[in-house]
Amino acid sequence: MLVPPWHETLSDEEVTQRLNTTMAKSGFTSFTSEKGGRIVGALWYDTPSLDDLEAERRKPLRNFAADLQEKTGIGTLVWKREVMVHPDSQGQGIASSLRGAFLTHLGEKYPTGVIVLTRMREDNSGIVRLAEKHGFQKTGISPSISKTRSFSGILV
Repeated sequence: MLVPPWHETLSDEEVTQRLNTTMAKSGFTSFTSEKGGRIVGALWYDTPSLDDLEAERRKPLRNFAADLQEKTGIGTLVWKREVMVHPDSQGQGIASSLRGAFLTHLGEKYPTGVIVLTRMREDNSGIVRLAEKHGFQKTGISPSISKTRSFSGILV
């Protein structure tokens, strides 16, 4: 059984289509956390080009990322897509552990540096605090094209 994000009502077909689209993105990589033989948490990312970033999240974020690339000399962009933990397993450090594994992985894969972008819902204060704990900073750019308020975070 496929479960859609908590704030959406989707059919199994819509969830499957979204999952397939996400997994087809350039550089798609995922991490999972298991408990009792079942997945209780997941984090995934991909490595978009500037054009991909603009097509999906509009020109201000593309320009922001391009400026960072120029200022830092770091060319690789990573878009940290999601970190999710099943409600029954929240508050147990799973999201923090997944994010730590993700950042360790990036440090090993890109030893000369990487620019990490993410999007966070403003009403998800727990995930915002977690991102800030791991060094993410708010960019002030709101790239979301959905009705929910969100903002971008950056880690260089």
